[in-house]
Amino acid sequence: MVPRWLVAVVFISIVFIEVPLHAQRPLHYHFKPGERLRYHFKISANFDAMRRRGGREAQTDFEADPEWNIQSVTMDGGTLAVLTVKDRAETYKNGAWRMSFLHFTPQSQIAMDANGNLLFAKILVDDTERQHTKAYIGKIPGLRLLPDIEAFRPHFERLWYTFDTVQMDTMGTAVTVSFDSTSARPFEHDTMVYGRMDTFLTTPAIPYEYRNKGKTTYSLRDTTVGTEHFWALDVVTDAESSSVRFPNLRPNESHKSSVLLFRKEDGILQAWHYTFENHNGSTSSNSEMWLTLTAVEGD
Repeated sequence: MVPRWLVAVVFISIVFIEVPLHAQRPLHYHFKPGERLRYHFKISANFDAMRRRGGREAQTDFEADPEWNIQSVTMDGGTLAVLTVKDRAETYKNGAWRMSFLHFTPQSQIAMDANGNLLFAKILVDDTERQHTKAYIGKIPGLRLLPDIEAFRPHFERLWYTFDTVQMDTMGTAVTVSFDSTSARPFEHDTMVYGRMDTFLTTPAIPYEYRNKGKTTYSLRDTTVGTEHFWALDVVTDAESSSVRFPNLRPNESHKSSVLLFRKEDGILQAWHYTFENHNGSTSSNSEMWLTLTAVEGD
């Protein structure tokens, strides 16, 4: 069975920095009603585990074409859109095993504020995994589905970005922000109700608490790719996550790096490249992600 935390190696939350640009427009795209943005998305992830009975390796490859169909835009910049993840192709290899691995919702209606924060999500066309899980509601004790917005949020974060409030210049000067917080989450039980890994959530008597601390460094610079001019945003995060209940356990140490390109002419997200490394002594994982704009249609 695949460890549940391995799923998290591809859950990516990219932060966008609001920058004083003087006469320039802010580096955030303002959607237009009737517009359609098409991207190509690719993930490659590897997992290695050393156990008493020997090591284990797993590899995941995923490609898809997410499409943003803008339905309406409010006066203050809020957006109502339908996100469809088309042309999914995925493989998961674990020794001789091959199976479907990533959970992507094929089509959802979403609402974002002017800063790109997810406000609302309604799953219009459910994915196969959730359809199968629904059949077991009431048959497996503790089994429940997350609300649409919470089930969809990780997928949204993999495909878009939100604002932060860090102030930067456009000359590449590095800005470092430290963080240290403790949070709790429901316990997740692995199950094999239909021949592959899935999870159901329960609330334990003692919540699982973990502490996450580290630092993120941001820098923004003007760059040119071919004949096109872009703002390039570099984001590097080094973090350590540890159990509050079991402080003697070795913490997970991670390193994340992102390079995002925004078109200078209108602020649209053109592409980003993301890498992630995580290890705790006995296990290690790494993943790489690419997101590239392929077409903008409508106005």
